Amino acid sequence: MAIWGYSELDALIDGHPNVKNGILIDTNILVAATYDLDKYHEVAKAFIDELLSHKIPLYCNVNIRAEFLDIHRRIVASEAILGFAKTCNKEELPPELASDLTNYIRRWDNHDKKKPNDPPLRLSDSEIKSYRMQMIKVKGGGTDLWTELSSDQVVSKIESVWAKAETDLGLNFLSLRKEDQEKYLNIKPEWDDVMKLMSNPGLSSYDAMIVNMFFASKFEVIASSDFDIAIALIKSTLTDKHAILPDELKGQL
Repeated sequence: MAIWGYSELDALIDGHPNVKNGILIDTNILVAATYDLDKYHEVAKAFIDELLSHKIPLYCNVNIRAEFLDIHRRIVASEAILGFAKTCNKEELPPELASDLTNYIRRWDNHDKKKPNDPPLRLSDSEIKSYRMQMIKVKGGGTDLWTELSSDQVVSKIESVWAKAETDLGLNFLSLRKEDQEKYLNIKPEWDDVMKLMSNPGLSSYDAMIVNMFFASKFEVIASSDFDIAIALIKSTLTDKHAILPDELKGQL
């Protein structure tokens, strides 16, 4: 087991030639590469370009795709609600919704001032649900406010973002077909192992499923920009698995 920095890719390939057969690419690096306001956007894009220049196949699975789409859904919804908050006539809205939108603009601006180098503020699932429930109650023109907003600014972006990532980043999708399982897995991933990863080191369900699949796979390397992935690998007893992270994150370990 070892943790590598992106700048050490050539050394990783020299020491572990099987890397040329393919690596697993984690959700967060895909998000960083496809979201230009992400902290690691330029770093992730440059690293993926380097992987592709080495003709290293990049693999992902249904869990990575689901988490990727969920994160982009929150990004797009947050931006759509902010845009509406800044342009709508709040006097025409229910007082609670108008107040929440005003507070959201204030939070967004404060976040930008205090953390100018961080990605923009992203609403939580519960916050998006709250706005959705309030907007659904605002009717007009044969529809409701949330449907109008999401149809105009959310749905089309979510529908295209994964297809674009697959094409632009050259992703290979691991299916649940028997031939894929036999070709890319050493053992069948077990749900009990996912639960253990959620307990210690305390991964999210998405991360636990991705790490568990990596541990069960024939891939030697997972590329990530997530500190938790590295911690999970460090805590494991596996000696033939490696993670490669942004140099900045590796330096914090």
